[in-house]
Amino acid sequence: MPNLNLNDTFENVTKSIRDGGDGLRTILCHRYNYELFVHGSIPRLGIPGTRFTDGSRGVVMGSSTAFPVAMAHGATRDIDLERRIGDAIGREAKAQGANYFAGVCVNLPRHPAWGRIQETYGENPLMLGESGLALTKGVDEDVLHEVYLPHFRRIVEGGVASVMSAYNLVNGKWADQNGNLLTDILRGKWGYEGFVLSDFIFGLRDPVTSPRNGLDIEAPFIQQRALEFGQALETGQLDLADVDRSCVRSLSKELEFAARNEHSQPDTSVVFSVL
Repeated sequence: MPNLNLNDTFENVTKSIRDGGDGLRTILCHRYNYELFVHGSIPRLGIPGTRFTDGSRGVVMGSSTAFPVAMAHGATRDIDLERRIGDAIGREAKAQGANYFAGVCVNLPRHPAWGRIQETYGENPLMLGESGLALTKGVDEDVLHEVYLPHFRRIVEGGVASVMSAYNLVNGKWADQNGNLLTDILRGKWGYEGFVLSDFIFGLRDPVTSPRNGLDIEAPFIQQRALEFGQALETGQLDLADVDRSCVRSLSKELEFAARNEHSQPDTSVVFSVL
């Protein structure tokens, strides 16, 4: 937004928008709403980069389909419907030039007032008792594996190519630099071979330790890592092998999908036409 800085209060920001249309137009026309976030593209080497479009109600670009919230179609218990919606979103994402869709939310709702509860499919009845217990005493390792991880594991074992870390603490460690989650469990126990990227802006707490603990990409922009990696590599706080490993993970998936889609790239005529 124009003429605003980090010291502005919410009231000042709101007043700026009300007093003049520029701020509001800037928000409404921001590239988040109609352009891809591209990470690591090197055209001269044929590396497409990670071309990110957000969800979870569809592709947030152009005139793509806006599906009902996940809570609504999750209530149908119609797995085939969900598959068809996923197929439609996949085609529209490709038509809009994306190769990464960040819209599959399988977090377990812990409170009905959670602001993003509509993005998940609802509560599993078998988990209700365990969730109530976890709310009062915190999450221990048994409950973590019995309640909060099985649905993620099922998707990982189905061959998903990427995982997004969360903002929150898990057993006292930030999710984006939680080696137990991202390395020991995700890759060690589950055999995951894809890459992990942070949730946006505040999803990265410690850029230097995050590669070692399993976070591969900082999203949506090059921010903290760009500022700190150089010095950390020079001082030995960061091992180049950890950086290289993250690069290999993301590049291998980018090239895999680029090769797979080389002869099957639809144009925008598929939008609104695939269901």
